[in-house]
Amino acid sequence: MDFEHRDLMTRTRALIETTRSEIAQLRDEIQSAWITIDRSQRVLSRIEPPTRPTAKPRTGARARS
Repeated sequence: MDFEHRDLMTRTRALIETTRSEIAQLRDEIQSAWITIDRSQRVLSRIEPPTRPTAKPRTGARARS
């Protein structure tokens, strides 16, 4: 192997290792995001939805002409 080929192989291996590391990090981040989503859904499912005030009929409303 000549020097250029060896250098290219070395850089390619380094790039592959960097890519593998980044993929592993992204997987960890995705897993953490799913855990956060699951926790949020559990918390939200325990909270009762707010009740909307019912509209009261108006008294003394003027008749339209």
